[in-house]
Amino acid sequence: MIEKQIVKILPFFEARMWGGERMVKTFHYQTDIFPIGEVYNVVALPGGADCSVAGTDLTLSQLYKQCPDWFDCETEELPIRVNLLDPLADLSIQLHPDDAYAWAHDHSRGKPEAWVILDTPADGKIEFGHHAKIKEEFAQWAQEGDWGKLLKYLPAKKDHFIDIPAGTLHAINRDVLTYNISRNADLTYRLFDYD
Repeated sequence: MIEKQIVKILPFFEARMWGGERMVKTFHYQTDIFPIGEVYNVVALPGGADCSVAGTDLTLSQLYKQCPDWFDCETEELPIRVNLLDPLADLSIQLHPDDAYAWAHDHSRGKPEAWVILDTPADGKIEFGHHAKIKEEFAQWAQEGDWGKLLKYLPAKKDHFIDIPAGTLHAINRDVLTYNISRNADLTYRLFDYD
């Protein structure tokens, strides 16, 4: 058993084809991974993205299992994820299901999330929600590929906080650097990839 203490969590880097080097320059991360699209500051997905705990040979998910009293949580897995995203291209239009749907179809949890916009160009934007008034309208516009009519874009503003309930269409667009807080879940449905 490890004595209860404050530990340093090492970031977990994800190379992405749409990533770049701004996070290395801005936050002075030391890594050979390139291009960096995501930096997980807190993530604990056993067998997947999982931060290391400095000074130990443990991952964060292992520490959570071995020392549950350190976390004061009643969940089987660490419940939160914190990461930075820095896309050089518009990301997929996607949504994460709510708990009921995720459990019924994938035996997993839903994923609400929130963003803080750290940096954005003057013309930066995010995709948030849609313009359809009824399900049939949504289905028709999606099947016809009428994305300009369906998708709802908002201007990205530095220091803005955006709450994204599970089930909400969303996407971060190019050059919008965000700090993301979400449930530690990985179920994502992509609607549109610009192809």
